[in-house]
Amino acid sequence: MRQVIRVTECLIHRTFIPGRWKIRDMLLEYLWCGIFNDRFIGVVFYEGTLTGQRYLELLQDVITDFVENLPLHELRNVWFQHDGAPPHKISNVKQYLMETFQNQIIGYGGFVEWPPRSPDLTPLDFFLWGHIKG
Repeated sequence: MRQVIRVTECLIHRTFIPGRWKIRDMLLEYLWCGIFNDRFIGVVFYEGTLTGQRYLELLQDVITDFVENLPLHELRNVWFQHDGAPPHKISNVKQYLMETFQNQIIGYGGFVEWPPRSPDLTPLDFFLWGHIKG
């Protein structure tokens, strides 16, 4: 059985109210999130543009820790999946992901190409962001 790590980014205006997110024009932040099966593997808030270098550093911080704690038999079945955002296409990012996931990459420029607007490519877009902003 293959397991997939799915990641995406989201732009939100946020004011934190315990137990609820409220959309406001106050603080402009971005949110990166990854999911694996039924759990989050990283939730990272950041301001400003997500460059290729910044994305690589984010992945190295979040993904490396996650991968190091996975049993080898589970890691062999993990596929990393992301969309075709410009920071995802940078050669250093692709190299890091190819090495970390042994070429088991789904998305633009990955080992397995996928349609850019496929609903199964971005489940976070179809569920999580609406839930958070709701």
